[in-house]
Amino acid sequence: MPLTVRHDGRCIMQCATLIAVPAIALTEAGHIRCLSRDQTGQSKHEFHALGQMALYQFDDGDLRCEQVAGRLTVCADGDCFDLADGLLIVRTLDGALSVVGHPDRPVRKLLEAAHRFCTRWVRLDL
Repeated sequence: MPLTVRHDGRCIMQCATLIAVPAIALTEAGHIRCLSRDQTGQSKHEFHALGQMALYQFDDGDLRCEQVAGRLTVCADGDCFDLADGLLIVRTLDGALSVVGHPDRPVRKLLEAAHRFCTRWVRLDL
């Protein structure tokens, strides 16, 4: 079942993989959440690649952050959580990479936090 992202009560995208990076992650990385519709032993490597590609493509100017004002709601298998401030790094069902965030947030710093978090997670198991 795909993950869904809602804004103002309507579904704005469905995705296969998602990294939720709240603004507080700039000081406390433990708040970052990684979700995949197919959780497997390799999922953490997929999250690492997603975080890395988002940062690199953003730095190259190939990826822009779509800004939305207000709360984003992420739902996975009936479990939902809200992201009131920060950004989402998303791999859509068709494989495209997307970033959705709140205005006036330091996008690059949040992408760096996600990349650092996922890199450490992978290294813990090597």
